[in-house]
Amino acid sequence: MTSLRFRTNGSIAAQKDFMLERQGLSYCVRVGVIGDTIITEGACP
Repeated sequence: MTSLRFRTNGSIAAQKDFMLERQGLSYCVRVGVIGDTIITEGACP
């Protein structure tokens, strides 16, 4: 399982899910309310 975390200067952002297609795999990118971006392998729960 791949998990990446990014910190974007603590910017305020509403939680939102993004679906990405990469090499035939689906990825979920969830941006949290404190600006952390989490990419997890697999679909959004």
